[in-house]
Amino acid sequence: MEKKKTNRNYNFLSVKKNKRHYDRECGEYYQVGMFYQKECSFCKVQFEAQRMDTAFCSPNCQKAFRRRQLRGGS
Repeated sequence: MEKKKTNRNYNFLSVKKNKRHYDRECGEYYQVGMFYQKECSFCKVQFEAQRMDTAFCSPNCQKAFRRRQLRGGS
């Protein structure tokens, strides 16, 4: 049985807990869970992810990564 290839990226640079966001509709700040400072697997840009297993900074990077894999690139 072959092991399935995965693009899960559980590495992160730092974690921010209870980040404050401003809600324009009600005019109040509220707390939001955890954010992970990560590096995109395709373009190497640092970004803030809400999930620990996020690997790409945008859908465009994810699509470009998949295209490169299908063409046999590294």
